[in-house]
Amino acid sequence: MYRWLDPQGVVLAEVRQGLAVTPAGPKATYLAVVPGQAPIHKERFTCAKKVIDQWISLNRIRATVVPA
Repeated sequence: MYRWLDPQGVVLAEVRQGLAVTPAGPKATYLAVVPGQAPIHKERFTCAKKVIDQWISLNRIRATVVPA
């Protein structure tokens, strides 16, 4: 859905849309994908985006957000 790129155009992180299997049945989910970590499942896009924004901020990385 969205990708965070460094100034050279390398993908640093991204938010993907996925499907989680719950006891109540399948449910739409968003995945915050950051290198070196397991994907983090969130119910809302904004929550997944916040995870990546915090990771970018903590690591003091300069990144640009683009649609995938």
